[in-house]
Amino acid sequence: MNLKKFLCVVSSFLSVFLFAEEVKLNTETKVASNDVVAEASPVTEKPVVVSETVTSEEKKEATTGNKDKKVISPFIPLENQVKVCTWNMRWFPSGSPVVKPAKDEYKRSESAARFLNWQKVDIVMLQEVRSAEVVTNLVKMMERPDMKVAACTQFPTLPTDPVPQHQNAIITHYPVIDSGFAKWEKDGELEPPRGYAYAVIDCDGTLTLCFSVHFKSNFIAKEEDPEKTPIVNRKTREATARQFVAIADKLSKKEYDGRKIEAVFLAGDFNTSIFDDNFKGEATIQTIKDGGYRDVYADVPADKRETMPATKWHSSTVFDYIFYKGDKKLNDPYIAPKSWISDHRLVSIKFIKK
Repeated sequence: MNLKKFLCVVSSFLSVFLFAEEVKLNTETKVASNDVVAEASPVTEKPVVVSETVTSEEKKEATTGNKDKKVISPFIPLENQVKVCTWNMRWFPSGSPVVKPAKDEYKRSESAARFLNWQKVDIVMLQEVRSAEVVTNLVKMMERPDMKVAACTQFPTLPTDPVPQHQNAIITHYPVIDSGFAKWEKDGELEPPRGYAYAVIDCDGTLTLCFSVHFKSNFIAKEEDPEKTPIVNRKTREATARQFVAIADKLSKKEYDGRKIEAVFLAGDFNTSIFDDNFKGEATIQTIKDGGYRDVYADVPADKRETMPATKWHSSTVFDYIFYKGDKKLNDPYIAPKSWISDHRLVSIKFIKK
């Protein structure tokens, strides 16, 4: 065996070992103890569609050489409960603003599929995904015939982000009654980036309206004013929150064949924290609460609900939220252990259907 093949085998073995360790930590407890990011710089590579560019040899290598290896464990639905999750997947499937080789993106996608299956997800709001096609590939890798893409945004590519990996999506195994997406409206001189994806999902008789969002980041470009830009970023998020509440209220009043929506979830990466003094005075989260939506983690101490572990660039913080409106009972707020797939933790809550 030459050195290149040997290193490939070692790398594959380590990937499997690290994932196994991650799964071992990932037991379904109440709230896991917890051990955010800049927008892209320009890149020139064209996007790579995973499913159409991976050769059989690359797939074999990415799956540790075992072509019969199964991605999932059997999925058993939670009795009378629905698990709602949100996860910023960090430049998925490349893991960075730069497109990676197809085999690397395949490996990340496969690991993400396995991770979602171990979480036994029912509805997942995703952020920072490249496209609907990439999300469709992810769903296929989950090997759950009933799982589908309910909605995925198609925001235009920005000059500073030529690889469009900041889309929002929703996936579920329940029937989808209605879905769509839209860009945020301009608010005076403020122009919020991206927008929202939404889906009305029939959870065994309970119509549930879900939103996946990704609010303005805290990124400051080199050419921007380091004092003015943070203020603009905050005002932009606050303007987005006002739109968000108005849109959610409007859509939640719709009826479908005489049936009313009983549960509403607003979830995603809000890029602000009510626990961090750096965002003191920002009204983004409070605006959503004032709209009648409650933070499902309100009773969880800040040090137990950090959704972005610390790095050399920032301290740990809480940027990922799930807000809820309705009269369904909620159970088991849960923050998954850190995964190598993303710098954000998956956040979830369960609600009782009937």
